[in-house]
Amino acid sequence: MPDIKSTPPRTGRTKTEYRSRVPKKAARPHPHPIFSIRFTEGLATRNRLPLDHVIRVLTEIKGMLETVGKQVQRSRGAAEPTGDFGLELVGGFQKGSVKAALAITKDVDAGVIAAGFVLDAITRLGTFKSARPAKAERADAQPPQTYDPRLMTRLGSIGKVQEIDKTRVEMALRANGGKPKRAVFDRRTSQVLNKMREPNFAIEGITVYGKLRDLHDRATEGEEDKKGFFGELVGDDGNLWRIEFRASDAARAATLFRKQVYITGNVTYFKALNPRIQAKDFGLDEERDYAAAFDAMYGSSPELAGTDLATLIRELEE
Repeated sequence: MPDIKSTPPRTGRTKTEYRSRVPKKAARPHPHPIFSIRFTEGLATRNRLPLDHVIRVLTEIKGMLETVGKQVQRSRGAAEPTGDFGLELVGGFQKGSVKAALAITKDVDAGVIAAGFVLDAITRLGTFKSARPAKAERADAQPPQTYDPRLMTRLGSIGKVQEIDKTRVEMALRANGGKPKRAVFDRRTSQVLNKMREPNFAIEGITVYGKLRDLHDRATEGEEDKKGFFGELVGDDGNLWRIEFRASDAARAATLFRKQVYITGNVTYFKALNPRIQAKDFGLDEERDYAAAFDAMYGSSPELAGTDLATLIRELEE
């Protein structure tokens, strides 16, 4: 009878048992804060989207970070804020979903703050509710929610892509290995945004003064069906005005580019956009000589005769 060789007993663990007992190493955090954008639902369920749509969303997000970033940098003492945070695309679009990640590589502290402000603005839109105070006398006690018109314009551009592709845009900021901060741009966010971008009220025959800049042929958000061309006016009061010019005024407006001008026309105000003025008349705002004007007019009032401008101003202030 042939000898039967017996299998020696195992004295050690198998590779599978060893791996199950050894704790996994924690994932190494990325050296830079990451702002991720993930598209879900709608066309994103195919794990692909039109490239120009994705690029447009990323461009608008970059623009929002730069807009808020300049304010943050200025508040932190920067003499010439740029809003440049050295954004870099990390790893391309990830498998299994249409997702992109942006690394903040420059001025990291200010970049994280700016990204947080952008996420807060989107969250506030998604959870916005019209104020309905229980008592009429308490209506004034409700603090109005303010939104940066520049962010609303860029979010409106994202909303148009979202409506076409029927997607849900999820954004998250991961920094210093902490809990990520998130925001979602979905159908409700887009509906609230469109509601807040509707005209609020209008006033006829308003004249504003400021510096003319940014003339362009392409209409801004919500104005694609208009004819003519558009521009921006940095008002003397610090506000930013959107200007709608007639097509026939192109050559005249071009000569006033980057100059101090006056614009007269009908103004439309919006809840979450900069006011728009339809230019009926405009021209160069010549420097005013207040002293000469005083000298020419003081004679109409005998009691002012012999009084110089400085003395009059001092008396009025007292």
